[in-house]
Amino acid sequence: LAESYPTISIIHLVFVGPDCPLLEKESRVIKSTAEESNSDDCRVVFETHQGDYDKIGISAPQADVVIFFNPGFTCQYYNWEEALACVKPGTPFLVTTNTEMEAILDCQFLFERKFIPALPQVVAEMIMAEQRTGDEQDNNNNLASLGADDSKTGMFFGVNPFSGSRVRQSANMANDLFVKNRWMFGGHFGSPDDRTLIQGNHDRESQTPKSKKRKVKGSGNSKKKNPALI
Repeated sequence: LAESYPTISIIHLVFVGPDCPLLEKESRVIKSTAEESNSDDCRVVFETHQGDYDKIGISAPQADVVIFFNPGFTCQYYNWEEALACVKPGTPFLVTTNTEMEAILDCQFLFERKFIPALPQVVAEMIMAEQRTGDEQDNNNNLASLGADDSKTGMFFGVNPFSGSRVRQSANMANDLFVKNRWMFGGHFGSPDDRTLIQGNHDRESQTPKSKKRKVKGSGNSKKKNPALI
């Protein structure tokens, strides 16, 4: 990010979690690789907070972007709702998961609890394919109600191009193989009632033409289609 955008002079990274180590705030200077001779170097600041996001109060700055690394929103041992409620509507977010199924479940968790205004298009189509009981028109209406037009909602879902390639074996299920942070999705926080606000933010940020709808016939959770499985 710092190397690609020479106009950014400082990036402040804040890591929050109950197991996050308490470290002194530090910073590093990233040399710009931009061709412009007047581009400045970028200073990256690292800061850690030990505890839940909803309990650390004003000690952490207001987030411009929120990133969740394999959060396990649907895990019965975690309670994310209070922390998620602290994120300001309209805030861009990114979630990574180890498997495609976890990413789908985390999407549904956020949407059903109205933390995000819509499902990513491909996830909505997967759900509709599984629940196809009425005629095609009813299915199209249901799909539209999920807000599955990514060009308007700013949502996205897919394989993480920056994940590693090491295949790991689950400690809970012997036949479960995965690659850490292999899948990702994201967009903007906000309930379905905030969809107009979110769409307006996305329209201002987007500089690419609308993409065509992607035809998905199944979950793609197979060895042939999922590179995290072997």
